Amino acid sequence: MIYANADRRELNTAESFRVIDNLADLGASVVLLTGGEPFIRNDLPDLAGRLVSRGVHPRIQTNGLATIDGLRRCAELGVRDISISLDSLEPANQDFLNGGFDDSWNTAVETIANVGQVMGTNTFAAFGCVFSPFNFQGVPDVIRFATELGWWVSLVPAHSTDPLEPRSFSTFNQTVQFQPNQYSQVDAVLDEIGELKSKGFNIYDSEQYLKDLRRFVKGEPLTWRDRNAGVCDAGSLYFAVLPDGGLAPCCDWRLEEHVDVGGPDFVKEYKRGNFVKPIQEKSKACSGCLYGSYPEITISARFAKASLERYSMFIAESRSQINTISADEIRMLAKKHLSGKPRS
Repeated sequence: MIYANADRRELNTAESFRVIDNLADLGASVVLLTGGEPFIRNDLPDLAGRLVSRGVHPRIQTNGLATIDGLRRCAELGVRDISISLDSLEPANQDFLNGGFDDSWNTAVETIANVGQVMGTNTFAAFGCVFSPFNFQGVPDVIRFATELGWWVSLVPAHSTDPLEPRSFSTFNQTVQFQPNQYSQVDAVLDEIGELKSKGFNIYDSEQYLKDLRRFVKGEPLTWRDRNAGVCDAGSLYFAVLPDGGLAPCCDWRLEEHVDVGGPDFVKEYKRGNFVKPIQEKSKACSGCLYGSYPEITISARFAKASLERYSMFIAESRSQINTISADEIRMLAKKHLSGKPRS
């Protein structure tokens, strides 16, 4: 996934501003800034700040490589929503899951501490946690740890695909798929996660999403798209923008022809519905994903219980504030919540 979209050039700051302005004119409410690693771009705070100035809520997804200066600049520009990849409370396992990058766990911990220090206690902060055969039994530990920190946890199952049907954000590595002899363990862990959610632990995912997570890892049909004739809402509730500014149905699929989201006629042409058909052709042929952002937007729009839950979380501001503690204190907290359960 590190090399997803690496064949596309990146827009410069001025070009990116044109994309942002068009998204604002289109009426976008939330824009997810992700990668790769978005903080590799020195102008990331400027892009996020442009979104804020245009009345669009920016959400930043980082692998934990954000510098304290970058976070401070984001905070000064009004950014209060960030997600950090954290897949395990075991440093070695985190490094393994991040592709063998040494010290990625400690880097993430330093970033967690920096977020609390410079972005403010009212920031919505979450851990993006992969749910895979290599870490799933430790996920409840991550949830307890996150809740004590005032952070949230969003689960994403590892996605794999056949080399004959490549998808930009899915791996060819089939070992990330659960085997039937693991299903009973998966059920036990997901039952525990459901109990934690019912008790008020900070689990971002909706009940509908968690039900489909159970289905996804077993290779069963998903249900979150059932209220829209079995397809997702790509092209209506959401779409993706490639590094070169091209319109895409989502992070996995591309259109045959380049559509410039920063172009002078994009908003007008989009509102006319000129891009609906090519996007729907891709979404109708897709077997479905569980990349949290897309399903949760559909679920929030089409399932009343999830909609009320999101209102409580973001509009009513009833959530707990994040704790501002040092990196060493965060490491001690992680050890406190590490249960020692096996990886698989």
